[in-house]
Amino acid sequence: MVHRTLLGFCGWDIPAAIVLIAVIVALVIRNRKLKNKERELEERVLGMSDNGNGLEKEAGTKEDAEAEK
Repeated sequence: MVHRTLLGFCGWDIPAAIVLIAVIVALVIRNRKLKNKERELEERVLGMSDNGNGLEKEAGTKEDAEAEK
C-alpha cells in the first residue's frame, strides 16, 4: 500500500498547520487589543478617582435623570 506523503508530511498536515498559525495570530491580536482596552479603562478609572468628583458626578446625573422622569 502506497501512502501519499512528501518528506514525511501527510496531505492534511500543511492545511492544518496554516489553520493553526492563523488561530495563534488571531489570539495574539485579540489579546493585545484586550490588554490595550484594559489599560485605557484603568486609566479612565484612575483619572476619575483623581478628579475627586468624577464618579459622584456621573452618579448624580443618573439620579437627576431618574428624578426628572
